[in-house]
Amino acid sequence: VEKHILSRVKNEQYAIFNVRNCGPLFGEYGEDLAIYGDDFYEKSYCRKRSYEPIRKTENRFSVEEYEVFQIIKK
Repeated sequence: VEKHILSRVKNEQYAIFNVRNCGPLFGEYGEDLAIYGDDFYEKSYCRKRSYEPIRKTENRFSVEEYEVFQIIKK
């Protein structure tokens, strides 16, 4: 992945949050990165709370595809 953003969680307790009918939610109560809605159009958002910065803006955005990876140190 050439264009990536690596954002580490500040408190592991708030790494992932799960809610029915939503995409993945990250951060305390899903406040850092939330992928919402059936079509993900202008409903997703990103705030800087439990993770290092993920995006430069907190504006809502649309999602076409997403992938989530776990990085493990060897």
